[in-house]
Amino acid sequence: MKKRKLLLSVGAFFFTVTISSQVGINTTNPAVTLDITAQNATGNFKNADGLLIPRVDRGRAQNMTGIPISTLIYVNGIVTGDTTGNAVNIDAVGYYYYSGTVWEKLITPASANTNIYVTDGNLNENRKVIQGNKTLAFSGTAINAFSIGGATFSVDAANDRVGMGTIAPQTKLDITTSTKAYGFQHTDGTVKLRSFVGKGSTNGDTDAGWLGTQSNHPLDFMTSDTAKMRIETNGNVGINISTPHATLEVASAPGNSSKADGIIPPRLKGTELKTKDGAYGIDQTGAIIYVTEGLAAAAITAKTKNVTVPGYYYFNGTEWMRFNDVGAAPLTKVAFNGMGSAESAMIAGGMYKKLSFPVTNITADAQIGTWNSVTSEMTVSKKGVYTITASLVYQNVATTGGATLIVRGGSDSDSSSSVAVAGSVAPYTQRNNITSIMVLNAGEKIWIEGVRNNSGWSVGKRSLNITFSEIN
Repeated sequence: MKKRKLLLSVGAFFFTVTISSQVGINTTNPAVTLDITAQNATGNFKNADGLLIPRVDRGRAQNMTGIPISTLIYVNGIVTGDTTGNAVNIDAVGYYYYSGTVWEKLITPASANTNIYVTDGNLNENRKVIQGNKTLAFSGTAINAFSIGGATFSVDAANDRVGMGTIAPQTKLDITTSTKAYGFQHTDGTVKLRSFVGKGSTNGDTDAGWLGTQSNHPLDFMTSDTAKMRIETNGNVGINISTPHATLEVASAPGNSSKADGIIPPRLKGTELKTKDGAYGIDQTGAIIYVTEGLAAAAITAKTKNVTVPGYYYFNGTEWMRFNDVGAAPLTKVAFNGMGSAESAMIAGGMYKKLSFPVTNITADAQIGTWNSVTSEMTVSKKGVYTITASLVYQNVATTGGATLIVRGGSDSDSSSSVAVAGSVAPYTQRNNITSIMVLNAGEKIWIEGVRNNSGWSVGKRSLNITFSEIN
């Protein structure tokens, strides 16, 4: 069947009507039902090309009846009519089409742009973006450049930070919650690793930051992708061991010759430890330290009176006590050494005489004891083993008989006796020597006495040596 054309020319325009009912304006080959071609598609011609559809005001559009669906008009005024009935949407000049019940805007008002770049809006249905192998990027420079649900999720593009619970994150990832709330969780469905801030019933109800397992599983700390420390669910801690058998168990590495094994407690000089006196009380009972340099006798305090030499010390709730070296002899130290010359005063028989030692060869060590020259007594400062060696010459003895030298320590005592040799010419001279070993406590006293039962005598030369030894 041949395609026939009817060509009509009106002024500068011409129409083409084909047998197939296609109409062309300014074209002899209309491609669709109505094909309008510009007279001059290019160039600097002054004539206006375009299509003018019916122009009416709102009142006219509102009063139309029998309007076919898809009818297109241009409303050029809204002075007449109102936004009721089929004109409910006609509130501005513009193109409208008839939907069958009302006139609908062909495009949005104003700039005719309703995308998210220029206009806020509502999502009325679920939507999804299928990216395929394409990327989707947002670029910004503001602190809260992108957010979801207010502070639920916020991107700080100005500082390269992400906030959850805050629109002003302070770190690369900032999770802000109320107190007594969990932060992040990492889980495989069984083990749950969580963070928590606030008070908890298991930490004395004090404010704290928490990190650990919320599920019934141990917590491991690792380096070089290898677990180095574990906290078990029962509270036991293991270092280099995955099954600690006590509150703290540290395993050695015998196969690593370059690694030093052991535990090093806090190390302080005696002078440094002394400044911490106020920090130690009953709650610090059992604390262990290592003293690198002892205190001088003049520098000790009540709590540090035993801290005289380097070594391990533990706090007993009142004072620091030194650990003895395992396998070594206990610390032994001369605590006092004194002597006295002959005296002329006579002492009646049966009378006990406390001996004085006015010439001091070795001054009493204040960390072990103090010597009172008035009372002729040594007051023990430290519990230990005291070896007491004394000697006394009894002079101007009128008759032969027994003489006794007595060592007294606390509630304990020891004695040694001698007899003047018969046949000697009076006045006689006797000598007594004694060595006594006593375990004494701090606060107990040491002194020496002499006595003759059957005749008078006077005090001759005498000496006293007191040596202290630690108790292993």
